[in-house]
Amino acid sequence: MVTATTMSVRFRDLKTNEHKSVSGYISDVIGTKMKWNQAGIASATTDDTIQFENPVVIEDVSILTGPTVSVGFNWYARNTIIASSATLISPNLTTNASRSFPSIAFGAGTLISAREF
Repeated sequence: MVTATTMSVRFRDLKTNEHKSVSGYISDVIGTKMKWNQAGIASATTDDTIQFENPVVIEDVSILTGPTVSVGFNWYARNTIIASSATLISPNLTTNASRSFPSIAFGAGTLISAREF
């Protein structure tokens, strides 16, 4: 049985220094692209890419609960996997104040996605 969950990813706009929180949906199916929503809660029917006008960097990944099948996900830029981008789920649960995530920067207009493993 799979256990889908949601998460919040905080990006910092490198041009304006503003923080942008994006909701993510983890379906708990290996190899599946994660879903994103910049204006509400992500679900199984929201977009599988996000995009920002300016360059951004990931500042925090906070996952609500641990799924039962997937253990993490890799980040992609324009459908190309980013080396050393693996983000494990368990160290990034909301209950962990010492979350560990890769600090990845994305260029302006980059289509950002993530795929579960």
